[in-house]
Amino acid sequence: MTINTKGFTLIELLISISILSIISLLLLPNYGNFNKKNTLRQAALNLGNDVELVKNKALSGVYTNGSNCPSDNCKVDWGIKFNCSANTYTLGPYELGTSTQYNDSNYVSSSDVKTISLPSKVSFDSATCPDNWVFGRLNGLVTYPSSGGNNQVKLSIEGISDSVTLTLDLTSASLTYESN
Repeated sequence: MTINTKGFTLIELLISISILSIISLLLLPNYGNFNKKNTLRQAALNLGNDVELVKNKALSGVYTNGSNCPSDNCKVDWGIKFNCSANTYTLGPYELGTSTQYNDSNYVSSSDVKTISLPSKVSFDSATCPDNWVFGRLNGLVTYPSSGGNNQVKLSIEGISDSVTLTLDLTSASLTYESN
């Protein structure tokens, strides 16, 4: 008489489950870092998209609220104002008139102004944080900062040493990303 021996023994099942649980415990910390890196990258991409949005608004000559400049001599540039201590940035128009300073006094208050907060635990590096990046009306070129100004923003996240640096080319107004 032959005995049918199909299947696994209890010992074989326990060994297999033990091996799988050890492997999953080794991979679990990497999953947490993966989520943090992904959050950091997404924050950098969102900031980059907002830079492109502001640049496109400047290129289109849009004044505020989707309307065109009421006269040919008004000067409205579009920019991003960074608040590194609060980890926020604000997109909106600057109406300069004869001024050449980009500050709160000539930031136009309209429904187009929007303030964005970085995701939780993502922050600006205060050592590389600029005040403003402003793009000129109808040409989209960088009008502020000048050639000697700060053209980099560095984002980092708590818990890991990774960071993403966005660099704005002050001549061509192009944006590059560098991860480390």
